[in-house]
Amino acid sequence: LSHATLISDGFGTAIAMVLFCFGGHATLPSLHNQMQVEERHLFDRAVNIGFATAGACYALLAAAAYFVFGSCCADSITLTLIATSPIVGRVATVTVLLNALLAVPAWM
Repeated sequence: LSHATLISDGFGTAIAMVLFCFGGHATLPSLHNQMQVEERHLFDRAVNIGFATAGACYALLAAAAYFVFGSCCADSITLTLIATSPIVGRVATVTVLLNALLAVPAWM
């Protein structure tokens, strides 16, 4: 098991994954406009806490996966999980798929 300091080949993929994880950012102005006027002062704080929490969760998962799998980790953690434990990998894959399918209403 080896841990490389920085691999520049996967940098573009890493940036793309981070941007994908925070892709809902474009809906924030619409959400702000739909809020009641007396609650809009809470919007900035809620967004900051939400993005900080999501970023911390993503960073924690990335650090844990890299610590456990090292350079053997595939670009997608689900591929590495399937190779290590098929049941855990399939559960993770189904969870990601369900999140993608249920995150956007069907009528959009």
